[in-house]
Amino acid sequence: MVTGAGSGIGRALAQQLAAAGSALALADIDEAGLLETAQSLEKKRALVTRHMLDVADEAGVRSFAEDVAGRHGRVTLLINNAGVSLHGDFEEISLDDFRWLMNINFWGTVYGNKLLFADTEAGETRAHREPFKRVRINRSGRTGALRGQQVCGARIYGSTPPRTSGQQRWRFLCPPRRH
Repeated sequence: MVTGAGSGIGRALAQQLAAAGSALALADIDEAGLLETAQSLEKKRALVTRHMLDVADEAGVRSFAEDVAGRHGRVTLLINNAGVSLHGDFEEISLDDFRWLMNINFWGTVYGNKLLFADTEAGETRAHREPFKRVRINRSGRTGALRGQQVCGARIYGSTPPRTSGQQRWRFLCPPRRH
């Protein structure tokens, strides 16, 4: 699952995952952008579904989770990529604008994790009924690349964090290993 798949990083992630053979549930509020992303993946053999979604809408995310579970059967990776930003001096930005930002960037992420994965009543994942664990990888240094490392049983190729000094934090939500 990739939210914010209609452009930018979300589209690039969808294209990389599709090239690796992943089935994808692509979500975005921008229908034209979502269609363009899906069309760029038409030659891929894995299942690709499109979902119009406002991540700030709790009921919409719940419906999305149910639709994806029904069409894909299980979810192994969620990339909560949808997000927005505001530009301007603090006094120039209205409270409504701050609410809009928080509804998408904060609540959209919370809804995604809680409704797509955590079934708090049963302590199981909603999409395929297995508990997930969180994995965080900390790397220090300017580049801190994860290239070649194993995460969730898959090798990462060519991932590099932004060029900043200090420690980089990478977070992954992975299914448990089966024994």
